[in-house]
Amino acid sequence: MNRLLLSLFTVLVCAAIPAAAQMDDGGGDGSSQDDSITVDSLYNEPMEPDTAYQYSDPYDSGDQGYGYSDEGEYDYNSYDYEPTFFSTRNGLMVGPTIQFTELRPKDLDPDLSGEFVFFGGEIIAAVNGFLLGGGWSSATLYDLSPKYDELSLSSGGFIIGYDQQFWYQKFSIRPTVMIGGGEITMIKKRPDIIDSTGRQILERYRDEDYFLLRPGISLGFAPNQFFDIRLTADYNYPIGGDKVSDLRKLNYGLALMIGLGR
Repeated sequence: MNRLLLSLFTVLVCAAIPAAAQMDDGGGDGSSQDDSITVDSLYNEPMEPDTAYQYSDPYDSGDQGYGYSDEGEYDYNSYDYEPTFFSTRNGLMVGPTIQFTELRPKDLDPDLSGEFVFFGGEIIAAVNGFLLGGGWSSATLYDLSPKYDELSLSSGGFIIGYDQQFWYQKFSIRPTVMIGGGEITMIKKRPDIIDSTGRQILERYRDEDYFLLRPGISLGFAPNQFFDIRLTADYNYPIGGDKVSDLRKLNYGLALMIGLGR
């Protein structure tokens, strides 16, 4: 009987020792236990801060030509202007003109022959197609008759008009009107009249000033934005004077305009 009791006591002591050890590891009370749960990273491969995201600009100038740089900033120097089929001109243009005319020298005086050639120039400013400027021209008669001491025919004035570009700014049509004035001077030598002093006698055969309207039209071709080659046609309509009706003739020729703008 005593041996049986001793055996039961020994079993109880051996069972109590591991339980007490487990309670000591837990801190003795439940208030100090850690309620958090530790898990592995949700990202299998963490991203480096400096290479986590690379900016990509949808308007990259190298691919599409919208005028944006690689950093996404607008680059005005790389902007590509694409003209439309029809457009209006803006800018400043200046250049020489050369024109031939239906006016014949012999119509002014039977002693004259040859052909008139008009040399001149124009300077024109354009704003949204509307033109404002000025022009002048002077006639040259080659092989002037020895019977003449002087012959001059010139005109000039303000120019207004409109310039319509088409075919992507390669061509343009331009109706204009010059409002100004002109003059004609014809002085002949008179060797048939003898002067007692021996000096040469000159006759003022014609000397007139007149008001001028010169409507015209021109067709231009622009190989680039700095040059404009134009075929011109103008009708001189002088008003006033005694015999200016014989000067109402058509002029036609060529103009080479140089300038800035589109």
